[in-house]
Amino acid sequence: MMMDSRFTPHAGGLALNHRPQLTLTRRGSAPYLLNLMDQQGYKVKEDLLDHTADPIVAQALEAAEGMLPWEDVDRYHVVDPGNAKLRGLISDSLDSGAWRLPWLPPSLPYMELSGAYADPDLRTYTKRLVFSAWTVVPKAISVMVSYEAERRAADTAAVRRELYSARRTTPLLQYRLKEGSPGAMPVLALTYPSTTLARLGDPLAVARAVSDRLPAPRDAVLDMVLEQVSRALDRLPAGDLVSGPADRRWYWAAPVLLDRISEVPDQQRFEAGFGVGDVEDPDEVGRGITEHVAALRAIRAEDLGPRPDDLVDVLARLALAGPGVCALRALSRVAGGQDALVDPSVRAHASVVAGALRSLFNRPEVMALLRGEEAADEHYWRLVLDQGLDGGLQAVLDEYAHVLLESEGLQDADSSHRAERIAARMREALRLKTTSNAVDEFRPKDAGFQVDRHTMRSHFAARFGRARAEDQAAVRESHVQTAFNSPFWPFVLASTSVGQEGLDFHTYCHAVVHWNLPGNPVDLEQREGRVHRYKGHAVRKNVAAAHADAALHATVDDPWFAMFLAAAEARAEGMSDIVPSWVYAGPAAIERYVPAMPLSSEVARYHRLQRTVGAYRLVIGQPRQEDLIRYVGNGADLEWMRMDLGPHPR
Repeated sequence: MMMDSRFTPHAGGLALNHRPQLTLTRRGSAPYLLNLMDQQGYKVKEDLLDHTADPIVAQALEAAEGMLPWEDVDRYHVVDPGNAKLRGLISDSLDSGAWRLPWLPPSLPYMELSGAYADPDLRTYTKRLVFSAWTVVPKAISVMVSYEAERRAADTAAVRRELYSARRTTPLLQYRLKEGSPGAMPVLALTYPSTTLARLGDPLAVARAVSDRLPAPRDAVLDMVLEQVSRALDRLPAGDLVSGPADRRWYWAAPVLLDRISEVPDQQRFEAGFGVGDVEDPDEVGRGITEHVAALRAIRAEDLGPRPDDLVDVLARLALAGPGVCALRALSRVAGGQDALVDPSVRAHASVVAGALRSLFNRPEVMALLRGEEAADEHYWRLVLDQGLDGGLQAVLDEYAHVLLESEGLQDADSSHRAERIAARMREALRLKTTSNAVDEFRPKDAGFQVDRHTMRSHFAARFGRARAEDQAAVRESHVQTAFNSPFWPFVLASTSVGQEGLDFHTYCHAVVHWNLPGNPVDLEQREGRVHRYKGHAVRKNVAAAHADAALHATVDDPWFAMFLAAAEARAEGMSDIVPSWVYAGPAAIERYVPAMPLSSEVARYHRLQRTVGAYRLVIGQPRQEDLIRYVGNGADLEWMRMDLGPHPR
């Protein structure tokens, strides 16, 4: 794998990933230290809190620069990152528009993406892994980057909270009752894994039929699915032909009715148990899911009224991008193929994944992104379908399922066990809670000062490691790692040295930010080794770029298996077996970011470290060409390095 080193100093500022130069306003590794430090564990913070009645300390705090302006935070105003490195990271990770994405674009889209996913800057986006020697830095990064991402989303939302600290938005995909009757049946339709729709709207199968390349033209794929869904609906009674308003129950009833007439095995038993595993909050069972499932089981085509004019269009979108349908196809690709689409066990596990996706779309930050200028709550489920279609949800889940199959060691497991384990891991990643971080505000009081405790959320960025209980952020490290190793949030992970050895962060990340340079080449290699591993994100991008045709013409169920098989068969004679799964040349590369100020000591340290890395890799017999050149110098006399192992002349 190539190394893309992004270290570009400019006079008067700092450049990160070739962004415009930045101006240094405050020094140090983290901004707003007094606000973000925990109240226990930092001597300076503990001493400060012991002097709340001291007028001299109060005056010093009032005159101090670099304090977090909580009033600006609470009103969603722009807050200065307060640090050149953080300013560079925010520019790199957010100015591209990544804050608009609930998940990363797939490495191999089956059909043309749309919306933010079609942005050239985002098509190749990868997550950022940040290492720092300072304990407070991961908290500062997770808080400030997430705040700025949320602030930008709030500015585009049709309905936004007036204050950052206001009560959180009510989830829109809930099984609520209206006057005692089910009032959210379209929510059930989103999570229902319809076997019939899974067959009619497989974007990969349709792409193979309408195009000779991937991604296939979006309109061509949609037109074919519309035609197939329309023909399938002709098998159902047309509904009451008496004039009157369209019966909106068709949207959620049609997938179930189509499965019934297709004689899907154990359909009645599946309907009886469907949806219960979808509920995150046990109390929600009492709030309506039981009634919703009962309504689904009781529906009959003969009881329905006139069909809505857009029924075929809605069902086609459900077939292509419905969370339940996409989850069913993704599990089937790695757990038995077409036969698995009717397997009640696989369908049950698919509904678990779909329920986890429902929780993702219920997050306030995601709701703000999807609603945009759309304020009507009752249309939110349609926006979810549009997002799945625009962002290639099927291709995203297929790629993720392939990654999990091997990372979980399930190659030799039976189909049911594969589906169960993969669904459980997807559920864990999707249900990572938004973390609340304690932030202190210092305000004058009498002759001294008082400390007001606030919380700031982290979702787009997260910290890795054990948080203190006072932050209410005791998220298990393995849970955060699982979420980062998924295509979903968080997109930035900040860690101290606790995350630099023995852990994998490569599945959706090939960019490492060295907030502080390590002291030796071994630590540098350890850090970057977290993202340079088996079938990493960069490797998959390059394999997909070179062998998409293998997926298009594959005779196996898993398109990623077909592409890696084609890449292995195309390997040149004598090439190492690490190709293609560990190393594969292409446009994607491991990216190294070193945000160092020009003329600072870190500039010289970085150049020395580069040379040392070259020597280190030379000693262990694994020199990279670019590191070797840095070590010996361009145009240097290399005769001194030649070793003659021939017999000594007599």
